Amino acid sequence: NVEAVIDVEEIGAARSQQSASMPAPGHPEPRKPDRLGPPSAVLLIVTWSMPGVFIRLVGGLPDAEILAWRVSIAFAVLAPAVLLVRRWRTALFNALRHPASLGISAFMFGYFALAVMTYRHLPVAIGALIISTSPVWVLILRSYFEHRPSRRELCGVASALVGVAMCILPRLANGSDWPGNAFAGAALATGAALCSAGFVYSRSRTRDSARAVPAPVAATVTCAFGLPVLLWLVVLGDGLAAAAFDARGWMLLIGLGAFSTALPTLAYSIVSSRLSSLVTAMLNLLVPLASGIAAAIILKEIPSAWTIPGGVLVLTGIWLVSTGGSRPIRPRL
Repeated sequence: NVEAVIDVEEIGAARSQQSASMPAPGHPEPRKPDRLGPPSAVLLIVTWSMPGVFIRLVGGLPDAEILAWRVSIAFAVLAPAVLLVRRWRTALFNALRHPASLGISAFMFGYFALAVMTYRHLPVAIGALIISTSPVWVLILRSYFEHRPSRRELCGVASALVGVAMCILPRLANGSDWPGNAFAGAALATGAALCSAGFVYSRSRTRDSARAVPAPVAATVTCAFGLPVLLWLVVLGDGLAAAAFDARGWMLLIGLGAFSTALPTLAYSIVSSRLSSLVTAMLNLLVPLASGIAAAIILKEIPSAWTIPGGVLVLTGIWLVSTGGSRPIRPRL
């Protein structure tokens, strides 16, 4: 998911800037243990792995209302955090003045919408695996506009696509009991991965310009879109079904919006600035695995035998794409 998407080049650039500000090799400073990075990485994996579980547990709400509550609650958590950090607050006001920033956030909102619908049709582990292929689609975009993919990256694309096919096709052959339509779920998950890739690629194109915004700021702008959706449901729709929820239902919605949307965004901003780009990229590989474990424990969704080798191929492909080199070409934009 977008909160699970890792722009390795962006992280690498941040790490390079951090290294440039460090003392010269002849005058090293004692390195203090990083007490914030590793716990943030653990929090990142746990929170990133839970959206599918929360969406399935919420149950009877319409997809549009789940989406609206998810991003609105996340906005209520993110907005105060962004306003409290001076750098983020300045970036937020700058982003609101640039229509391009709002356009980039539209990709993220599209991801949120498609992800909600994905988990209505696919098991959580399968949906998370397909959505996690967003680095593959980022590579495809960059291979057209910026660089020629290396053989390593091409092997990664092939591995990821074969792995997805191994996870989906057996469902069509044996009619196993999945929550919904496998074709629809695969299409929605692929759309979510494409939106996620569009968000990452667009942000990477504006990273060195005045339009560049930190991830928490971009997420805050995106989640603000949920407020008019809620208003639309109240004024023009059939009202809010969540009004009849008990305490458990509201806790699930808060968990989806705060725990699985806002917290991973903040944790990611910490992890990407404190851990190496390679370690941060590896965290992306652990999210589908953690999602599958959470779904097996909470939802009793036991993956099929085909999911394991298919998942290995998908994760291997993502790893190859995330760590592969490429040759620059003349940009087409």
